[in-house]
Amino acid sequence: MEQSAHCDGVMSIQPFGCMCSSGVSDGVQSRIQELYPDLNFLSVETSGDNAANVLNRVSMLIFKARRHHRAKQAQSRPQAQAQAQAQAQAQAQAQALTQSRPQAQSRPQAQAQALA
Repeated sequence: MEQSAHCDGVMSIQPFGCMCSSGVSDGVQSRIQELYPDLNFLSVETSGDNAANVLNRVSMLIFKARRHHRAKQAQSRPQAQAQAQAQAQAQAQAQALTQSRPQAQSRPQAQAQALA
């Protein structure tokens, strides 16, 4: 499976002590990490009374996701630059060919030059 270019992290938030939720989340997390080892995965169990801890963990996931996204952009940047250079060269060659061809004169222009 190929990792989506639009996903740099996954969050699983569930109530603290919920056995059903914990079992499913653990299974999903292990499968996702098996398929996408570079993907950031955050599992949060909360009873709702410690918002600062949850906020810090979510902030860290966002930080890691941004860093991962920037690294992917930096890797793809040379390819985009090479494509842009190739396109610019093709345009320059087409322009040079257009300028090197003698321009055809219209019939009235040719007749006017012949009479002059």
